[in-house]
Amino acid sequence: MAGVPGALGFASPDLKAPDTMPQDSMVQLALFTQAVEALGGQRVTARTLGIEERDLLARLAGDAPLDTAILRDIAKALIDHADRCRKIERKLSPAFSENLTVVQAEGFGGG
Repeated sequence: MAGVPGALGFASPDLKAPDTMPQDSMVQLALFTQAVEALGGQRVTARTLGIEERDLLARLAGDAPLDTAILRDIAKALIDHADRCRKIERKLSPAFSENLTVVQAEGFGGG
């Protein structure tokens, strides 16, 4: 059933819907490359995904396919990374007074 979460909570694509267009493979590869960069580069991403760096490089070069398993794995890694970033931001942001040191709180807003 389309739109119903499947493995890892990702919805299955509904390729029969009239407004659904398959993604261009070059666009998908460019997005995959951006994801690798966002996760910290090739070595870190390969380790995160549990694959050999040379396998990741083959995918980035377009020599190996971006199968749905690797797309699911990198999407999950991006979500996990974003969650960690949000938690850290929440503990660092000066918008929350409990994140300020005494000196910072005294000088906050003092111009």
